[in-house]
Amino acid sequence: MKHILLLILTMQLLACHSNTNTQVPVDAGPIIFSTGTLEEAVEASRAENKPIFLAFHATWCPPCKVMDAEVYTDPTVASFFNSKFINYKIDAKAPGARIAIRKFGITNYPTLVFADSDGDNLLTSAGMIGADQLLDFGKEALGDF
Repeated sequence: MKHILLLILTMQLLACHSNTNTQVPVDAGPIIFSTGTLEEAVEASRAENKPIFLAFHATWCPPCKVMDAEVYTDPTVASFFNSKFINYKIDAKAPGARIAIRKFGITNYPTLVFADSDGDNLLTSAGMIGADQLLDFGKEALGDF
């Protein structure tokens, strides 16, 4: 009986110890998006010498909502994009969005555009993608910047 109690106690201590060591990255959280115009994104890109990540979306778009919930919140994705890019989310119906939509030929949502400090397209992806693919695209865009 003593052995069983000792075993149970040891298992509980180990379980408590393993739960307290779960580490979350300090910068865990979603991609921090600014909202606004392409011109504002270009200005910020020039000021910080970073490429631009534009996420075109629509409020009625189910895949956009999935990306908001599952891709942009991935800690690895968020950390990478928050440190390497000027991140802008452009709503299809927002004032000033038409200029960027025309410039990049956006026809469906979500569409992700990586642009340089002049606002010129480096890479585009149309449709929903996963966190790993978004990271790969981001790394590819950095190589072209």
